[in-house]
Amino acid sequence: MDPIANLFRLYRYQMDPHFVTDAVEAAVGVYDRDFLSALIRTLNPLWWAWKLVGWLASLPFALIGAAGFNRAAAEGSVIGKLFKFIAEISILILTLLQIDQLVFAGKYLVLIKANLPT
Repeated sequence: MDPIANLFRLYRYQMDPHFVTDAVEAAVGVYDRDFLSALIRTLNPLWWAWKLVGWLASLPFALIGAAGFNRAAAEGSVIGKLFKFIAEISILILTLLQIDQLVFAGKYLVLIKANLPT
């Protein structure tokens, strides 16, 4: 039973109202301890970029779930984790290549190709 959802029915379940305040105070303590790292994550654009990459990599699993299959099982399987890892790395590499093309006009990619052994 969720004591927060049943706040006004605690007397029916013979629960002490202090149980709810203790749970809320514990949650506030967790949030207070995590405040600085949460603030850093919120302001860090790389963290948001990685969240976007993870979301893009999980889109095929969302389609699997929409088709009626078990999304959690597919995403949690070894093949699913491997697919997600490969998708995340591929998206990351393609993004870096696109940034190279847009910002540096491909200069660094040309340097890498010139230094490859033939």
